[in-house]
Amino acid sequence: MERNNPLAATSMVCGVVALGLMFTSYCLGILPYAGWIALLLMPVEWALAFVGLLTGILGYRTAAEIGGAGRGSALSGVSLSAVFMVLQALLWTMACFGMGTTMLLEQWF
Repeated sequence: MERNNPLAATSMVCGVVALGLMFTSYCLGILPYAGWIALLLMPVEWALAFVGLLTGILGYRTAAEIGGAGRGSALSGVSLSAVFMVLQALLWTMACFGMGTTMLLEQWF
């Protein structure tokens, strides 16, 4: 009898949707008068990434208990959610340092 692992599937879907929304919001952010949509999507993206990470960890543990069903989906969900979080952290760090450097240069010159 085949067992299902809904936590693993949820994790993968949340990771894919979080990354898709991130790229969509960055594309919308460069369009005039559409940047506010990107700001509204940001909390949704982070919530999906956290849900994907948590359900992926739980789904991976469940997969070990039920004979491995959904192990790959859980691992991909955790990976995609982690990639989302690392990319967001890098992009926000670059944006903050870029703004700080610009303000310093304006004061000096």
